[in-house]
Amino acid sequence: MEELERLFRISPSKPPLDAIIVSVDLETSGSKGKTLQVNRKEVSGVREIGFAILDTRVLFPPLPRQKAFKGSMNESLEESNPHMISTHQFSTSHASEDLEDCDNTDFEECVFSRTRYIIQDNLNDTIARYIQFPEDTTARCTKDTTGLRAVVIVGHSPERDLEIIRRLGVSINRIAPVAAIIDTYRLSRYILGPDSPLGKSAPLQKFALWNVLTELGVPYNWYDLHNAGNDATYTLYTLIMLAARWTEYKGGAVAAAGLRAFVEGEAAAPRWKPVRNSLGAHRVEEEVRNPVVRLGSGLVAVAKSLRLSSSEAKKVVKSDQ
Repeated sequence: MEELERLFRISPSKPPLDAIIVSVDLETSGSKGKTLQVNRKEVSGVREIGFAILDTRVLFPPLPRQKAFKGSMNESLEESNPHMISTHQFSTSHASEDLEDCDNTDFEECVFSRTRYIIQDNLNDTIARYIQFPEDTTARCTKDTTGLRAVVIVGHSPERDLEIIRRLGVSINRIAPVAAIIDTYRLSRYILGPDSPLGKSAPLQKFALWNVLTELGVPYNWYDLHNAGNDATYTLYTLIMLAARWTEYKGGAVAAAGLRAFVEGEAAAPRWKPVRNSLGAHRVEEEVRNPVVRLGSGLVAVAKSLRLSSSEAKKVVKSDQ
């Protein structure tokens, strides 16, 4: 909790942590197997890697001489897009443009960023590029930590992904000044679970990413999960919303409201529309599943029960054909 309190300035008595938050997620085609140990197929089968990046200087503006990292090494968000969180999605199998004329719409596309294609051999360089941030934003990445901003690595049960990255040949701690590694799965268990000091009357019992997002009121679509860029971004949203809960518990109601408003603004801001949405994929599935309706205010309301029977569902499918 100390890293969380320093990162989000929750405890005035603790020195603030000036860092860039990097949420990382991997998707691999290799089977996890029955053991906790990462196997060779998982390492060789990395098909997606996603990063969601937020500079704490955006949340807590520093002195004028200090610049916040925004978007890419030589680009500011004011000049590019309305998001303070920048998402980067890479695939070893395809780019977004490859799917524009595809008849099959059953694919999981990143909704926060275009997917860029990279070859397997470029994974290591890509990982290094998105965890190394020179203090001078015009400088290039270096092979040591000299002149680099501190980073906080975030993931939802990130141990396996970090081990795969290590097995790929990237030692994150050697090439970047890692100030902390935060696991939002463990953090959510502590803040939202049965043993939470917050004393919730109905504590959360399951802590998969979608469970936590629903509890925190973060808007999402069920079919967007298990995509590296999406999961990395939703995990970063989760971290900020958990920080808001903890801030409120510590007596910082105004600061907590500000953190929630930040996530709500990020979620509501215009973003790139993936090819899948333009083709109308999952529309019928949504009608049949009748998912939870998530309001822009961050509150969560369950839609009225309009579940279709199997015969009605068939009618819907036929009517769309």
